Amino acid sequence: MIYLDACLVIYWVEGHTVFMPKLELCALQVAPAPFAISPLVMAESMVMPYRHNNLPLICKFEAFFANVLMLPMPEAVFLEAARLWADHPGLKTPDALHLAYARLHGCASFWTHDDRLSRMIGSFAVNVLGSKS
Repeated sequence: MIYLDACLVIYWVEGHTVFMPKLELCALQVAPAPFAISPLVMAESMVMPYRHNNLPLICKFEAFFANVLMLPMPEAVFLEAARLWADHPGLKTPDALHLAYARLHGCASFWTHDDRLSRMIGSFAVNVLGSKS
């Protein structure tokens, strides 16, 4: 099981012209590993579609969410996030929560487009798209 960061979900659902093909290639390389997200990923992904009242895009996101594993949000996620903050003081709140979700639910890796997380956390956080330019 691979946890997807919100930025990757947004690229995937919106069909980003540069990043979507790279994501599809990465997904093929790990198939049939399932992808997982949390309610936090869902919330972060839906901000712009809701802000712009983009109903077709809202429907696309909802269809995507229906086809990935939605991880539950036990209190232990917040305690694990606190441990991560303690070990990595520069970690941002959402990132600590995402990483905690992925770790507690036994994900093999955390896919992101954030080099900073890879540097802080190590090989568990994988920037599958390379450096942002």
